[in-house]
Amino acid sequence: MKTRWIIVPLLAGFLASNALAQPPMGMSKSHDPEKRLQHLAIELGLTDAQLEQVRAIFKAKHDRAEAIHDRYETPAQKQMRKELKALHEETQTQLSEVLTSEQMAVLKALRPHHRPPRH
Repeated sequence: MKTRWIIVPLLAGFLASNALAQPPMGMSKSHDPEKRLQHLAIELGLTDAQLEQVRAIFKAKHDRAEAIHDRYETPAQKQMRKELKALHEETQTQLSEVLTSEQMAVLKALRPHHRPPRH
């Protein structure tokens, strides 16, 4: 009986450590923004000039998103989501100025897996 009380917590700890060692759902260990950008370039048929402009747009978005996240380390989640949504809309506007309408349509079609907004 005492052995069971020792084994059960050890087993639970082992299983928990394995679960925590896994990357978050939807993310893989090979999550590489540059690989994703190259895949996007192929899917959209981007020119070299467009690729560089899109790379710069995504880099600026990433940097600003990190700054927004850093500002709201204490849970001011509603304001953070509002700012991130505005940043997303701004990014979409910038992309629409670089990409053709056909490329924007393909880009939009590549993102059906995004979650609906949380309330």
